[in-house]
Amino acid sequence: RTISVLKFPHIVCAFSMTKKLLFAILLFLLTSIPFQLLAGIAVVGAKHVKASTDSKFRLECMLIQPEAGFSVRLEAASPTALLKKYHIRATDAEVVEGATYSNGAWVLQEPELNCGYIVEKGQGLSEYYWLADYSSSPLPQGELYAAYSPDSPCDRIILSTKGGFSSWTYYSPDGTAGQLTREFQIRYFNALFSEEDFAFKIQEKEEQLVPQENTLQMLAPLADTSFRLIGDKYSAIFEPNFKSLESNMIPSQRLEVYTRYKVLGTSENKTSEGSREDGLPSALSAPVSVKMEAVANEPAAQRYIWRILPAGNESEEGTPLLIFTGKECEFTFDKAGSFVLFVEVGARNGSCLLQSDKKTITIGASRLEVPNAFSPFSSPGINDTFRVAHNSIVSFQGAIFNEWGNKLYEWKDPNEGWDGTFRGKPVDTGVYYYIIHAKGADGKEYNLNGHINILGYGDVGIAPNPVTP
Repeated sequence: RTISVLKFPHIVCAFSMTKKLLFAILLFLLTSIPFQLLAGIAVVGAKHVKASTDSKFRLECMLIQPEAGFSVRLEAASPTALLKKYHIRATDAEVVEGATYSNGAWVLQEPELNCGYIVEKGQGLSEYYWLADYSSSPLPQGELYAAYSPDSPCDRIILSTKGGFSSWTYYSPDGTAGQLTREFQIRYFNALFSEEDFAFKIQEKEEQLVPQENTLQMLAPLADTSFRLIGDKYSAIFEPNFKSLESNMIPSQRLEVYTRYKVLGTSENKTSEGSREDGLPSALSAPVSVKMEAVANEPAAQRYIWRILPAGNESEEGTPLLIFTGKECEFTFDKAGSFVLFVEVGARNGSCLLQSDKKTITIGASRLEVPNAFSPFSSPGINDTFRVAHNSIVSFQGAIFNEWGNKLYEWKDPNEGWDGTFRGKPVDTGVYYYIIHAKGADGKEYNLNGHINILGYGDVGIAPNPVTP
């Protein structure tokens, strides 16, 4: 008898829910099985860890600390899947004697380590395993010695021990030698720069180092420090009670320097035509004073020398505008052009040097413009001072006269101006005269004269000539 499921929709729903439940259970079981079993290998009775995988050859590398009675199980579908062993090349592999087949796996009792095993599944398919003996290359014992690299005495540190820092060699099936990744944990003190405080601060740091030629090599710290070996990436498993090794004290020789700049003043209100990230305007007007500060990792850094050179002539043979010894200095630029600023820092050992990043300051060409009218009394706060507009004016002298040639006002700072008074009292509206002599940072001379109109409430028809400061 046929039953229509359309008459029983709850059956379809229950069947769908059952499938979802079964899938969830299967997913849980698969993710709960230890990875080593999924990979086809299990170690019983000994500390062990998966060290690496060579996907090209389907090679699994296992690191084992051998103990009496330990065993290794290698998954095999049937006893016809041959088990072989090799030392360098898989083509030279020999059948393993003494292995037993049980519950879908070959079982090896206290197998030879530092060699490879092959499970041949037929039809050209095989699984490869390399079993490495952790105890053949344990953590170093004895003294830890630190020294600067002969090839990079200002930048690199070499750590060594009597037995050396080594890893474990394995061979891919084609005979290619490789090293199991081993990272040694080193603690030391370093000086780290704080941009907020503009200073270096000492902090403890930990670094993972891979052996190179039986030594550990690293960038030299910026602080005086010793180095402490606290273990490697496997020591928590194999040597949890490892007693750390501490090296001799190394005085820092590597240098790091930071600079900052501050514009202290200019001859005009507007000093910049856009700013850069280093805090310096992209263009300045002379005369302008700039404060230069440097900080380096002391006591390694012992000597600071500031230099200012014309742009494009930064070689040692160039004629500097400034050579100053010290961490801070100030310099007033009164010539037009582009100039390069940098500091050189010397280490206490007398041989390690570092030059800061070079910064460029551009002093713009000179400009001087004079307005022809202002209204000091009729519109308070608006155009009520007679003031020139200028860039890079290094000398200035101006005077205001009435129609009879009497001097009413004089000034020597182009940032200042006339407020339309004489002896503290407002002058009448009308026409007055100015004479100005000035010189620019680029050497250009200005000899200007003309008239000024003081506008009142009823003055119309006179178009003032405003200028941009």
